[in-house]
Amino acid sequence: MRTTLLKASKRWLILAHRWLGIVLGLFFALWIGSGLVMLYVPFPSLPEAERLARLSPIAWD
Repeated sequence: MRTTLLKASKRWLILAHRWLGIVLGLFFALWIGSGLVMLYVPFPSLPEAERLARLSPIAWD
């Protein structure tokens, strides 16, 4: 009975290790992919005049 339990737990450990590796590998691939996108796609920016036009006036009272 002990060998059966040992074999079952070893099989479960192998399957868990395999699927956790697949899931974590996909997460890392997405992380690297998003980093590459952020590296090559420029961040959107507003021209100085448009940025100043959208600012709300300061209430000095």
